[in-house]
Amino acid sequence: MPLTYPPHPKEEASPFRAERI
Repeated sequence: MPLTYPPHPKEEASPFRAERI
């Protein structure tokens, strides 16, 4: 699943987004 910007509300709590920021 490709990460999108801005990420979806569910992805905000995802560890994936945390690593990208």
